[in-house]
Amino acid sequence: MGVVPRLAGVDTVAELDRVLALPPGVIVVDPGRWWGLRPDARAAVEAALARDYVLAATIQDGPGPVEVWRRR
Repeated sequence: MGVVPRLAGVDTVAELDRVLALPPGVIVVDPGRWWGLRPDARAAVEAALARDYVLAATIQDGPGPVEVWRRR
């Protein structure tokens, strides 16, 4: 999903689509690392969060917080 998808060894577009279609019970986001995602991947995750998830917790981790989103 990042800026160098060939390093993942899989089709990252298809993998993100597969995971979001499950759908996962929780999604953990590190807002401080959004810059590392491809714009289309970020848009897909943000759309899923807005549509199907609520922010359950914000946890301080390292240089900044991570967000835990749970399915509605």
